Amino acid sequence: MRSVPPVRRPYSLAVLALLAALLMAAGGAGPAFAAPSAVTVAEELQRSSVYIDPAYEEAVPRELQQRLRQAARKAPGNVRVALAPLVKGDQYDGDGREFTTAIRSRLPAGQRDGTFVTANDSYLRSYSWTGGRPDFKAPADDAEYLANFTDGDDGEAGDRSLGERVEVLLTLLREPADVLHRRAEKAKADVNDRARSYRSSGTVARVGGRNGIEIPWWLALIGVLAAGAIGVGVWRRSRRGARAANAPLPVLPDRVFEHARAAQRADLAEDADRELLALATVLDEAPVPATREGQDAYQRALDAYTGARRRMRDGAPTVDLVGVLVLVDHARDDLARAAALDAGRKPANRPALCFFDPLHGRAGRNAAWRDGLRVPACTACAEAVKSGQAPDALRDGDRPYFEADTVWARTGYGTFGDDLVERVARGDR
Repeated sequence: MRSVPPVRRPYSLAVLALLAALLMAAGGAGPAFAAPSAVTVAEELQRSSVYIDPAYEEAVPRELQQRLRQAARKAPGNVRVALAPLVKGDQYDGDGREFTTAIRSRLPAGQRDGTFVTANDSYLRSYSWTGGRPDFKAPADDAEYLANFTDGDDGEAGDRSLGERVEVLLTLLREPADVLHRRAEKAKADVNDRARSYRSSGTVARVGGRNGIEIPWWLALIGVLAAGAIGVGVWRRSRRGARAANAPLPVLPDRVFEHARAAQRADLAEDADRELLALATVLDEAPVPATREGQDAYQRALDAYTGARRRMRDGAPTVDLVGVLVLVDHARDDLARAAALDAGRKPANRPALCFFDPLHGRAGRNAAWRDGLRVPACTACAEAVKSGQAPDALRDGDRPYFEADTVWARTGYGTFGDDLVERVARGDR
């Protein structure tokens, strides 16, 4: 969860009020800066591993830029930094992945793999490619989280400038990948526990040091986010909040599973990749719920996304690719559940997928299977079971997936309980 540590900067209520006014007034404003051409950035990145747009020269002074170039050269792999103002409605639609994808396409073929670091507002975003495909388990993901949201020797993460966050990220990349991952996982657990504690207890954040004033945590959160995102960032966040309520679909539409079933394995990987990227955008734009129940559902959606991202790798077996689609389905359902709970509505129930093969789509009925166990099944599988024939089950190698010893088999892709997300999140195989 993208949580923010307690506020320690000396902002006053007057400043917060001014920021709130800017948020309201900026709704009709346009971007203050123009995003650079991907051709220009690609040319610069062939000369240097770090590109800093003129709009960020004050936030990232020349001395720091030089340190960033040195740090990027020392980082393992091919790491490039491209900081530029990205705003909804520009040629990249304000999306860091679109920006870096456009840059990659302008680079020579042999230079397109590696990690690209950019920023949305005051937060870093890293995107990695290996063998021409997105790499969702790259160490840069862990380094990004630590640089954005955790404390270090230099104090609160919220006190770091954008350039300082980049420097921290590049330094972290020099750590062994397994050590970095363990640090990130522990940090996520610590930050999420702290965020839940603040929200559930109604704790206030203190502004202005020990003798400062106290304000509700949510108002302090607005202050921190707004203070790190002047001009362009303020406008973008105001637009983002206006759309977020209707962003999450309850579940993946049936056509996704229908197409995935008919696809070859390579196409199935593309389907899973595309749905995972779409979910990432929805999560990025969804507001954090105000109610505790909504926050729990929101956290489950984040856990489902994290689990799906880790299973989405080059050479992933078909059962894992199907699992990615199922986890995305769970995440979208939990986002819709969070929104409903936050609005005081009863959440809708997510239609079950066919137990025998989730790619068959939604179950039409329950089928009496082995030892009297009833499982949700599509119409074709239910009819096959009823007539004593073998259903058209998803295969894991030379056998039906449910005869293997995997997390998918043990849970029936979520059929046998509601702990699929938790099992995948904790690393069950």
